[in-house]
Amino acid sequence: MNPDIVVIGVGIVGTSCANYLAQSGLKVHLVEKGPIGSGASRAGMSHMANWEESEIHLELTRQSNLLYEELSQTLPTCIEYRHTGSTVIVETSEKMDGMQKTMERLQAWGLRCRMLSSQNLLELEPNIAMKICLEEQNANF
Repeated sequence: MNPDIVVIGVGIVGTSCANYLAQSGLKVHLVEKGPIGSGASRAGMSHMANWEESEIHLELTRQSNLLYEELSQTLPTCIEYRHTGSTVIVETSEKMDGMQKTMERLQAWGLRCRMLSSQNLLELEPNIAMKICLEEQNANF
């Protein structure tokens, strides 16, 4: 086989690139030192959360999430995609104002986020340490 392109490293990014390149009609050759997806993709949880970053990073994250969702529906193999959220524990009341501003910025940008009471947090994550749960409030994205 004489490939048009060689993709080195076939974790989630490499295999996704190879998939789209092949769909465009190119002959793709994959190179990986171990089993496909056995590197960083295997060790990570594919969590894409850039809520502390600039809007360009948020847009990249949004587009990446859309691609993951598309791949989960079109690939012949289950990629175990789940659309989940994040919970941020705000450790001190002094940091709460900054988190409130972050939430307002994200809400204005169209993301769903809210403050959780201790009871809400316990309902969402029943295995959380009680000490954490009894602190001030927490943010949920």
